[in-house]
Amino acid sequence: MTYNPKPANNLRVLQLIDSLEAGGAERMAVNLANALVGNVEFSGLVATRREGDLKHSISPQVNYLFLDRKKRIDFNALVRLRNFAEQHSITIVHAHATSFFMAFLLKLLKPGLKVIWHDHYGESEHLEARPYKFIRLACLSFSHIISVNPDLKQWARDKLKFSKVSFVRNFTQSSRIPEDRVTCLGKASEEVKIVQIANFRPQKAHSTAFEAMRILKEQGFRVSLHCIGAYSEKDPYVKSLESYIVDNKLSDVIKLYGSRSDISFILEQADIGLLSSRSEGLPLSLLEYTQAKLPVVVTDVGQCAEVVGEFGQVVKPDNAKALAEAIAFYIKNKAIAQNHARALHIKMKKEFDSERIISEIIAIYKAALK
Repeated sequence: MTYNPKPANNLRVLQLIDSLEAGGAERMAVNLANALVGNVEFSGLVATRREGDLKHSISPQVNYLFLDRKKRIDFNALVRLRNFAEQHSITIVHAHATSFFMAFLLKLLKPGLKVIWHDHYGESEHLEARPYKFIRLACLSFSHIISVNPDLKQWARDKLKFSKVSFVRNFTQSSRIPEDRVTCLGKASEEVKIVQIANFRPQKAHSTAFEAMRILKEQGFRVSLHCIGAYSEKDPYVKSLESYIVDNKLSDVIKLYGSRSDISFILEQADIGLLSSRSEGLPLSLLEYTQAKLPVVVTDVGQCAEVVGEFGQVVKPDNAKALAEAIAFYIKNKAIAQNHARALHIKMKKEFDSERIISEIIAIYKAALK
């Protein structure tokens, strides 16, 4: 990252995130912490509740701390966070997603800190049901809100009555940390390998993707679906998916890998990037697919259709038949798939330029300190 060769000497920035499992908000927190190295005087990252595979993606030049927070109000964790902020003379706390609560408590102890809240809420189709009263209270401590899509920006203005809100796009960044390159998607070269990067939550609608795989198998296509994302085997949602795989004899077609850190290596092995969500904001995994020059098949939720434009297959959510048809189209039309992948990669580089986005975020930091 070479955006600013002369770092701003009053920008000492801490990225705050509740976990380092491989979700979109978590990857953005790590991306930002890494990208800010050399562009600000200090770049740090604190995980409050859980570590995860993304810990291995943090640059050695980023100061990192894990709080091991055990409960909602954990005074020991809060004291450690305050000490970290004091030790490193933090001026900006960039709180991602639900970590705004710890930033709110820290602000009570250190009123001079400026808090930026980055809203990554992923169910943009259901914002009317989103609880907001506690967030409205917490936003009294915010200097600025960054929203990952225009709908969230409008929600912050309407529901939180907050005026200093900016829509800033997500971005991807090639890791500076060598990957272990351990996740193998199989050796069958004639098999079409489809990857879906999404943590296992009902809004991601894995069941739609699984049903599409069943349809494609019945039609004689040699396909495999490789699902990358954090999950708990005790989760009823995951149990229902595993039962579906067994009941429909799809164990040779659908593979669940859990969270992985070698995403770039995984995407090198894939033929198609898939998202079957019934609700999204701006999924970082879609940007990762385009960076890897994969043809993409996505559902028409959040900003997916806007990102893809005419260079991908976009279908209505919860429609396994349409999803299977879109995948089959790319399998049968490899030249079109490759052309779409190349064109979408170029579109993404223009619209989601990481240096421009970093410059926007640094401008928000500077304005908060004025």
